[in-house]
Amino acid sequence: MTFTGLPFGLECFQLARLSLWPFDKDVILKEERDFSSISNIFWMLFTGAWVSLFYIAEGAVLCCLILGIPWGLQKFKMAKLAFLPFGAEIK
Repeated sequence: MTFTGLPFGLECFQLARLSLWPFDKDVILKEERDFSSISNIFWMLFTGAWVSLFYIAEGAVLCCLILGIPWGLQKFKMAKLAFLPFGAEIK
């Protein structure tokens, strides 16, 4: 059995879809104990923590400006999805 990385690529597309237009969407994290929890651990260790910290910092800077508050709040949504993307749903 070889590892293709396809599930990780699909989650990158989910993050890209949210970053294209994040308004009027919400990220719902599901509590599942299957492949998604193991994948979330790998994602969190290698990429998720760094990407979500970047989104949190960017959102904090945008929230300091009055006109940037809506975009800052959307960056916090993206940070939640970037931290634990497997099993998350965008509605």
